[in-house]
Amino acid sequence: MWTYVNNRDVRLFALVIIVVGSLLLLAAVVRGATIAVALIRGIPIHSLGDISLSIINILFEFIIPVAGGGLLIIAGNTFLHARDLAQERLAEHRRLEAASTERAKIISRVLSPDERGMLDLLKGKDFVLQSDLMALTGYSKVKVHRLLKRLEAKGLVRRSRFGITNRVFAEQAR
Repeated sequence: MWTYVNNRDVRLFALVIIVVGSLLLLAAVVRGATIAVALIRGIPIHSLGDISLSIINILFEFIIPVAGGGLLIIAGNTFLHARDLAQERLAEHRRLEAASTERAKIISRVLSPDERGMLDLLKGKDFVLQSDLMALTGYSKVKVHRLLKRLEAKGLVRRSRFGITNRVFAEQAR
């Protein structure tokens, strides 16, 4: 299972990955530049360690180290900033949760018990038919209509026609 890792240790590890990737990239670029200069100036390749310019040697001495170094640098940067991003997301989640809790407190002080009960029936559902609300609450058609009209005026619900009844939607917190 995961154990707690100190933020300093995570940053150090990410920096080590970036440095290793940079060194690998630098070594590959120097090696590739050395080969290119040797070819341009006509220096015999055997002085560079008796390598041949086959595709396989170029692949293993230049292309793979360049790609590996680049990937290590990208991975190190991602790892370095992933914890910060996770902390930002957690802070945003906590802020939204606090705002939602505050909104719920305000709503509970402003709404009547009947209005709160009506909102509780809508909570967690896509919609409820207005005719079903009468059956669920035991209220008359007129009382349900008036409660929904007040909730709609407060911006907490929205109604849309659905045959001979209405669909009632709880409005999402903004």
